[in-house]
Amino acid sequence: IPKTIKENKELFIDIPDTYLSSPKLTISKEKFNNYFQKTLHYFTTTKHAQFVSCQKPDVLRKETQEDCEKRQDKFMNNVNTYLDNTFPGQIPLQDREIFLSRVRNALFSYYVLTDLINHPDVTDIKVLSADKVNVKIKGIHYTVRGVRFINENDFLIFIQSLMIRNNVPSGSPFLLFSDINFHPDYILRFNISIPAL
Repeated sequence: IPKTIKENKELFIDIPDTYLSSPKLTISKEKFNNYFQKTLHYFTTTKHAQFVSCQKPDVLRKETQEDCEKRQDKFMNNVNTYLDNTFPGQIPLQDREIFLSRVRNALFSYYVLTDLINHPDVTDIKVLSADKVNVKIKGIHYTVRGVRFINENDFLIFIQSLMIRNNVPSGSPFLLFSDINFHPDYILRFNISIPAL
Protein backbone atom coordinates (compact mmCIF):
# COMPACT_ATOMS: atom_id res chain seq x y z
CA ILE A 1 0.00 0.00 0.00
CA PRO A 2 1.55 3.31 -1.03
CA LYS A 3 2.24 5.64 1.88
CA THR A 4 1.82 8.78 -0.25
CA ILE A 5 0.19 9.78 -3.50
CA LYS A 6 3.67 10.20 -5.03
CA GLU A 7 4.37 6.48 -4.65
CA ASN A 8 1.27 5.62 -6.67
CA LYS A 9 1.73 8.09 -9.52
CA GLU A 10 4.33 8.55 -12.25
CA LEU A 11 6.13 11.85 -11.75
CA PHE A 12 7.76 13.83 -14.54
CA ILE A 13 10.61 16.30 -14.66
CA ASP A 14 11.58 18.50 -17.61
CA ILE A 15 15.28 18.42 -18.48
CA PRO A 16 15.83 19.68 -22.04
CA ASP A 17 18.23 18.10 -24.53
CA THR A 18 21.16 20.54 -24.65
CA TYR A 19 21.70 20.13 -28.39
CA LEU A 20 18.15 20.08 -29.74
CA SER A 21 16.99 22.87 -27.43
CA SER A 22 19.85 25.17 -28.45
CA PRO A 23 18.55 28.58 -29.55
CA LYS A 24 21.42 28.67 -32.04
CA LEU A 25 20.04 25.74 -34.08
CA THR A 26 18.62 27.01 -37.37
CA ILE A 27 17.57 23.77 -39.10
CA SER A 28 14.57 21.79 -37.86
CA LYS A 29 15.03 19.11 -35.20
CA GLU A 30 13.71 16.56 -37.70
CA LYS A 31 16.38 17.41 -40.28
CA PHE A 32 19.06 17.59 -37.59
CA ASN A 33 18.13 14.11 -36.31
CA ASN A 34 17.88 12.68 -39.83
CA TYR A 35 21.40 13.83 -40.79
CA PHE A 36 22.66 12.80 -37.37
CA GLN A 37 21.31 9.25 -37.65
CA LYS A 38 22.73 8.80 -41.14
CA THR A 39 26.12 10.07 -39.97
CA LEU A 40 26.21 7.75 -36.94
CA HIS A 41 25.14 4.80 -39.06
CA TYR A 42 27.90 5.43 -41.61
CA PHE A 43 30.67 5.80 -39.04
CA THR A 44 29.59 2.84 -36.89
CA THR A 45 29.17 0.47 -39.85
CA THR A 46 31.21 1.45 -42.90
CA LYS A 47 33.93 3.04 -40.74
CA HIS A 48 33.51 0.62 -37.84
CA ALA A 49 37.23 -0.18 -37.41
CA GLN A 50 38.08 3.53 -37.16
CA PHE A 51 35.17 4.06 -34.76
CA VAL A 52 36.42 1.24 -32.49
CA SER A 53 40.05 2.42 -32.60
CA CYS A 54 39.01 5.83 -31.27
CA GLN A 55 37.18 4.54 -28.20
CA LYS A 56 40.16 4.11 -25.87
CA PRO A 57 43.96 4.23 -25.80
CA ASP A 58 45.75 1.21 -27.28
CA VAL A 59 47.40 -0.45 -24.26
CA LEU A 60 49.71 -2.60 -26.39
CA ARG A 61 51.13 0.54 -28.01
CA LYS A 62 51.38 2.21 -24.59
CA GLU A 63 49.13 5.03 -25.74
CA THR A 64 47.87 7.75 -23.44
CA GLN A 65 44.40 9.27 -23.31
CA GLU A 66 45.90 12.21 -25.19
CA ASP A 67 46.86 9.88 -28.08
CA CYS A 68 43.30 8.60 -28.16
CA GLU A 69 41.89 12.13 -28.19
CA LYS A 70 44.12 13.00 -31.16
CA ARG A 71 42.63 10.02 -33.03
CA GLN A 72 39.18 11.26 -32.10
CA ASP A 73 40.04 14.72 -33.49
CA LYS A 74 41.11 13.11 -36.76
CA PHE A 75 37.95 11.02 -36.75
CA MET A 76 35.87 14.20 -36.31
CA ASN A 77 37.70 15.82 -39.24
CA ASN A 78 36.55 12.83 -41.30
CA VAL A 79 33.00 13.37 -40.04
CA ASN A 80 33.18 17.00 -41.15
CA THR A 81 34.39 15.95 -44.61
CA TYR A 82 31.61 13.36 -44.79
CA LEU A 83 29.03 16.07 -44.05
CA ASP A 84 30.42 18.27 -46.84
CA ASN A 85 30.30 15.40 -49.33
CA THR A 86 27.05 13.75 -48.29
CA PHE A 87 24.89 16.72 -47.28
CA PRO A 88 26.37 19.63 -49.26
CA GLY A 89 24.82 22.91 -48.10
CA GLN A 90 22.26 21.09 -45.94
CA ILE A 91 23.82 21.76 -42.52
CA PRO A 92 24.47 25.50 -42.23
CA LEU A 93 27.81 26.54 -40.76
CA GLN A 94 26.12 27.97 -37.66
CA ASP A 95 24.68 24.48 -36.96
CA ARG A 96 27.83 22.56 -37.81
CA GLU A 97 29.55 23.09 -34.45
CA ILE A 98 26.46 21.86 -32.56
CA PHE A 99 26.15 18.88 -34.91
CA LEU A 100 29.79 17.83 -34.59
CA SER A 101 29.72 18.25 -30.82
CA ARG A 102 26.69 15.95 -30.63
CA VAL A 103 28.38 13.33 -32.83
CA ARG A 104 31.49 13.40 -30.63
CA ASN A 105 29.42 13.14 -27.47
CA ALA A 106 27.32 10.29 -28.91
CA LEU A 107 30.29 8.19 -30.03
CA PHE A 108 32.91 8.98 -27.39
CA SER A 109 31.05 10.05 -24.24
CA TYR A 110 27.62 9.72 -22.59
CA TYR A 111 25.52 11.38 -25.29
CA VAL A 112 22.00 12.29 -24.10
CA LEU A 113 22.82 11.13 -20.56
CA THR A 114 25.69 13.59 -20.09
CA ASP A 115 23.53 16.40 -18.68
CA LEU A 116 21.85 13.95 -16.29
CA ILE A 117 25.21 12.57 -15.13
CA ASN A 118 26.46 16.10 -14.46
CA HIS A 119 23.22 17.26 -12.80
CA PRO A 120 24.08 17.90 -9.12
CA ASP A 121 20.77 16.49 -7.80
CA VAL A 122 20.57 13.29 -9.89
CA THR A 123 21.78 10.21 -7.99
CA ASP A 124 20.48 7.40 -10.23
CA ILE A 125 19.70 7.12 -13.92
CA LYS A 126 17.70 4.26 -15.45
CA VAL A 127 17.26 3.95 -19.19
CA LEU A 128 14.18 1.76 -19.55
CA SER A 129 13.99 2.10 -23.33
CA ALA A 130 15.21 4.42 -26.05
CA ASP A 131 12.41 6.87 -25.29
CA LYS A 132 12.06 6.45 -21.52
CA VAL A 133 14.70 7.65 -19.06
CA ASN A 134 14.08 7.75 -15.31
CA VAL A 135 16.13 9.60 -12.70
CA LYS A 136 16.22 9.73 -8.91
CA ILE A 137 16.43 13.22 -7.45
CA LYS A 138 16.46 13.73 -3.67
CA GLY A 139 15.05 10.25 -3.15
CA ILE A 140 12.16 10.62 -5.61
CA HIS A 141 11.96 8.84 -8.99
CA TYR A 142 10.97 10.85 -12.06
CA THR A 143 10.45 10.12 -15.74
CA VAL A 144 12.49 12.68 -17.69
CA ARG A 145 10.82 14.69 -20.42
CA GLY A 146 13.30 16.09 -22.93
CA VAL A 147 16.03 13.42 -22.71
CA ARG A 148 15.71 10.40 -24.97
CA PHE A 149 17.51 8.48 -27.68
CA ILE A 150 16.27 8.96 -31.23
CA ASN A 151 15.27 5.30 -31.60
CA GLU A 152 16.35 1.78 -30.60
CA ASN A 153 19.24 1.76 -33.09
CA ASP A 154 20.54 5.05 -31.69
CA PHE A 155 20.38 3.52 -28.19
CA LEU A 156 22.22 0.35 -29.29
CA ILE A 157 25.02 2.38 -30.93
CA PHE A 158 25.43 4.20 -27.61
CA ILE A 159 25.61 0.90 -25.69
CA GLN A 160 28.10 -0.52 -28.19
CA SER A 161 30.50 2.42 -27.80
CA LEU A 162 30.06 2.31 -24.00
CA MET A 163 30.98 -1.39 -23.92
CA ILE A 164 34.04 -0.92 -26.16
CA ARG A 165 35.36 1.94 -24.01
CA ASN A 166 34.97 -0.09 -20.85
CA ASN A 167 36.34 -3.43 -22.17
CA VAL A 168 33.01 -5.19 -21.69
CA PRO A 169 32.45 -8.36 -23.76
CA SER A 170 29.16 -8.48 -25.65
CA GLY A 171 28.33 -12.16 -25.08
CA SER A 172 26.37 -11.81 -21.86
CA PRO A 173 22.85 -10.36 -21.58
CA PHE A 174 23.74 -8.98 -18.11
CA LEU A 175 26.62 -6.52 -17.90
CA LEU A 176 28.09 -4.94 -14.78
CA PHE A 177 30.97 -2.47 -14.98
CA SER A 178 32.22 0.91 -13.75
CA ASP A 179 33.76 4.01 -15.29
CA ILE A 180 36.22 5.67 -12.93
CA ASN A 181 37.57 8.18 -15.46
CA PHE A 182 34.59 10.26 -16.59
CA HIS A 183 34.24 12.47 -13.53
CA PRO A 184 36.83 13.24 -10.85
CA ASP A 185 34.25 13.33 -8.02
CA TYR A 186 32.42 10.05 -8.54
CA ILE A 187 32.37 6.60 -10.13
CA LEU A 188 29.76 5.68 -12.72
CA ARG A 189 28.37 2.17 -12.15
CA PHE A 190 26.48 0.41 -14.93
CA ASN A 191 24.08 -2.49 -14.81
CA ILE A 192 22.87 -3.29 -18.33
CA SER A 193 20.43 -5.98 -19.37
CA ILE A 194 20.24 -6.31 -23.15
CA PRO A 195 19.99 -8.92 -25.89
CA ALA A 196 23.42 -10.13 -27.07
CA LEU A 197 24.82 -7.63 -29.61
